[in-house]
Amino acid sequence: MIPGLTMTEATGFILRIVFTVSLYAFVVVTFLVLRRQLRHSSSFHGPDGVGIQPVASRLILEVCGPADGPIGRVLDLEREIVIGRRSPCDVLVLDDAVSSQHAQFVPAPGGGWLVVDLGSTNGTTVNDSRIGAPARLATGDLVRFGAMVWRYVDPSAPVEGRTR
Repeated sequence: MIPGLTMTEATGFILRIVFTVSLYAFVVVTFLVLRRQLRHSSSFHGPDGVGIQPVASRLILEVCGPADGPIGRVLDLEREIVIGRRSPCDVLVLDDAVSSQHAQFVPAPGGGWLVVDLGSTNGTTVNDSRIGAPARLATGDLVRFGAMVWRYVDPSAPVEGRTR
């Protein structure tokens, strides 16, 4: 007990101190998180020093069954992604022609992406050719499993027919 204070006053005083310490801890943690995020985002700079964010490769849904739409759906490839009919797949598909864990998209050594068939019954095709081994994707490639067709787009790839 604090000398000269009643029990109620002492409790109120201690609660104010705890609240003040908690408030300062919150401010410090917020500052540290913001500082870390600013450091991370400032590591991407263009030639003129202006910050830019890297653009992710992506898959764009071109064809699918009625329950798996909408057409034009965009799937950013920022990490490995598994597509199939059952959890824990990242993208769930309702098509019975798709296996429980059908295909996986993984970063390729040296950049770009690979598509890997995970032992599916009906297979995975890239540009209408069934793959038996991991296949490196190029911009414009069409990846099919079941009724779904995804177009791979790599924004960092050079565009044919253009000059700088």
